[in-house]
Amino acid sequence: MPIQQHNELLLTSGQTTLSFSPATGKITRCVVQGNNLFVEPHADEWQRALTDENRQSFESLDAWGADECFPTVAGSQLWNLRDHGSVWAKTPSVLFAHENQCSIGWQQKDGRTFNRVVKAHSEFPSQRRLGAFALHTAFPNELSLADSSGQAESDFAAISVYASHALFQAQPQDRIEWGFIAGVTTLESLLNKVFTYEVLAARKFAPDQRPVASKFYLRTSATKLFFTSLIREQLGIRIDVIQDASLPWVGLWWCHNGWGDGRPHSTVGIEPTNLPSDGPVLGFKGLEPPEQVAAQFLWIVSKI
Repeated sequence: MPIQQHNELLLTSGQTTLSFSPATGKITRCVVQGNNLFVEPHADEWQRALTDENRQSFESLDAWGADECFPTVAGSQLWNLRDHGSVWAKTPSVLFAHENQCSIGWQQKDGRTFNRVVKAHSEFPSQRRLGAFALHTAFPNELSLADSSGQAESDFAAISVYASHALFQAQPQDRIEWGFIAGVTTLESLLNKVFTYEVLAARKFAPDQRPVASKFYLRTSATKLFFTSLIREQLGIRIDVIQDASLPWVGLWWCHNGWGDGRPHSTVGIEPTNLPSDGPVLGFKGLEPPEQVAAQFLWIVSKI
């Protein structure tokens, strides 16, 4: 059952606890065995990051925890779109907890809503599993564009871009892997099974301190479950982000002392997304895309 503590809502699965901010909907912490797996803010920025709704851009000191980027990741002055979308710093219009889940919704200017439901799983197929959460999102497929003067564009529409923006801490010698899950075809059945990984590629953080900051996208699969994993060697923990065809791309933000904001850290952003773009994706109107998109993915934490 979710509980309230220090103005945050806590949702626990096994030995892993997520903390939610009612003020912004941000998932602020993912704590397992006493370790917060998410990037943390400067201590003096904590309160501002949880309460300020007036920010027009996403700054490096805002980059911590897990946000929802919608209806775009990159901002646009031409189309009056805020960096990292319109929901990440706004108070949710709907927030409630029931049994093993937390539901949060934001209403858009046009009256349509973005919704996120996080469900905590409680039964595990192996003692190595430390926690598992299923994340479900539903969002409008089209974005109503208006230029900086408020005038709507008549010839084009934009496809909404959704990205789960979870920023995980990392250290030298930690690595990321990606590939397919063998022999399991649905996320629901995966929660109750011990599965194996078909690793396509891996990348390790070097032990030196040279600044690195890069973003790239991986195409998932229409028929197989796709995983992107961060292996925390010193902690002995593996973090799996697993998605199905409802989100056909994943963005990877790979950063090692590359933000220049005074925080010496390594960061991995694992971002399931519907489109491989940080900016608005334009198309001619009248193509009649589906009005609402429903997507899902998993966070699973295990012992190495």
